[in-house]
Amino acid sequence: MKFLKSIDAYQRRPDDKVIEPDEKDLKGKGHVLLTTRFGPLDVLAVIEEGRGFEELFTDTVETVCKSLMRKRLVQVEEKIAQFRS
Repeated sequence: MKFLKSIDAYQRRPDDKVIEPDEKDLKGKGHVLLTTRFGPLDVLAVIEEGRGFEELFTDTVETVCKSLMRKRLVQVEEKIAQFRS
């Protein structure tokens, strides 16, 4: 929660309400779509077929952004396989 607060995260909504995420939002199985001072941040709790972080980790690649922040991204091949099945 400290991290989200430090990047000024709030829920992405169609109206102008500014609602900060709370722990309850992050503990659910749904996606949490946020806007931050750095741009959009989508927190995906569960992907298709109930697969979570542990199941998808081996299908990710690590990338380093210009800001030297490290991210893990699901590989395109994995997403294509999910759509075909």
